Amino acid sequence: MTEPNREERLSNLTSAATEFKRELGLWDTVMVLIGNVIGSGIFIAPAVIAATLVPQTGGLVLLVWVIGGVMMFTGALSYSELGALMPRAGGHYVFLKEGLGDLAAFLYGWTILLVIASGSIAFVSITFVTYLGFFIPMAPALIKAVAVITILLLTYVNYVGIKPGSILLNLFTALKVIALFLLILFGLILSPPNRQNFLPLITQNSTVNFTFASTLLLALVSALFTYGGWYNVGFVAGEIKNPRKNLPLAIFLGTVVVIFIYVLTNYVYVNVLSVPSMGQSKFVASDAMVKIMGHTGGALVAILIIISSFGITNAIIMVSPRVYYAMSHDGLFIRALAKVHPKYKTPGTSLILQAVWSSVIVLLSDTFQQIMNYVVFMDWFFLALAIYCLFILRRKYPDAVRSYKVPGYPVTPIVFILMSAVVVANTLVRAPLESGIGIAIVLTGAPVYFFWKRHLQRQEGAAPLKTSD
Repeated sequence: MTEPNREERLSNLTSAATEFKRELGLWDTVMVLIGNVIGSGIFIAPAVIAATLVPQTGGLVLLVWVIGGVMMFTGALSYSELGALMPRAGGHYVFLKEGLGDLAAFLYGWTILLVIASGSIAFVSITFVTYLGFFIPMAPALIKAVAVITILLLTYVNYVGIKPGSILLNLFTALKVIALFLLILFGLILSPPNRQNFLPLITQNSTVNFTFASTLLLALVSALFTYGGWYNVGFVAGEIKNPRKNLPLAIFLGTVVVIFIYVLTNYVYVNVLSVPSMGQSKFVASDAMVKIMGHTGGALVAILIIISSFGITNAIIMVSPRVYYAMSHDGLFIRALAKVHPKYKTPGTSLILQAVWSSVIVLLSDTFQQIMNYVVFMDWFFLALAIYCLFILRRKYPDAVRSYKVPGYPVTPIVFILMSAVVVANTLVRAPLESGIGIAIVLTGAPVYFFWKRHLQRQEGAAPLKTSD
């Protein structure tokens, strides 16, 4: 088979043609983004950040969340150009494949399948059931069983169509956004401003040096974990109506809403509890609301966490199989995963594989939260690589029609890449064991890739596989 010429390759690359149904409008797409970001992290990470920064004040804690928001926003502006240029299922798997080649794309997809998506589904489903136990006490074995049932039910909802999964996602995303706004509102109205919890920005007995900066960056990792997931909206680009317009607009609107909610939520935490109290708290949101509203506040937070964790479980289940589909559709993985259901137009086999593996993680692992921590920084590493592909594709296809161009190019993507590189490098230095395990998890995909490549070559009569230029 002859290779397509440059014009044909560019046409195929930027085509909006898809096997899926384009059923997600602008509102749905915004909800996909918010739904993939706001989960249990906003109830856990603030305590970790506070404990990392003690004896600093709340001003520095809020600065960490603002810096995380800036990183998210610069990355989102850059990511939007790639998504509008290549509105296909798979997100930055697609960008990595076209920009850096098959191996880089496969390693990303492998990591998503092996740990990031499946591990996240396991973690948030357990979180959902654990907080459900606030109202319905359950033994540990029953918690795991209900978590598996939750995964299977939500997989079925998304199996029978993108629209049913989207409707459920919209409902629970709206509920958790409303609930978080109420938490913020109660915190602002019922708690007078406590200026001493925020100032000075840096305590007088602190020295601004390399160690201080490194600690600040380590705290930023937890914020980035909580901000993570906004880019998952690119996974369903093949199912968004008018993606060249709606995808960039949805990314802009969604990221602004998330940053606004996160900064104000942490303002309430700090204002009510102070940094030392936050650092010692196991349930920072509950402690803050109990202080504001009494025990009723604790119950409200439990309900909020149940809604948030259930909603994000559904969101991750919905979007992630599009990556496995894209890998298999390109001939880089098991061909069955590229099957689109003839009636429902969903990647059914990929959804089933993800559900099975996530359930295995739930049943067999008691340390998957720690495993998730190993690969958080790798997620941002791959995202930085995907944004780097923006430069490659601008040079490779300068004449491509771009309905959206990142404002401030090349400064905006460079800022994001540099900030991500600093965070990743600092994590390697401060947490070498965890970082090493994360890298090892990713690299296990390399022998799988080469094995699969040779397997396909034998199947096709030793004909060389088509790879990206």
